[in-house]
Amino acid sequence: MAEAARYARRFGAIRIIHRADASAMAGAEQLVDGDEAVQINRDFFCIPVPCHTPGSMALLY
Repeated sequence: MAEAARYARRFGAIRIIHRADASAMAGAEQLVDGDEAVQINRDFFCIPVPCHTPGSMALLY
């Protein structure tokens, strides 16, 4: 995650992180809360799956 901000700027990406892990990526453009799936846009869902970290998530396309 050390290069996440630079990558996001270069490619116009949006950094999404669960609030439980937000301290690992200051300045993320979008935070996910809770333990329910969240629809990010028409095609993508973030699904919290706490395992490796409390805020681990899977992406469903």
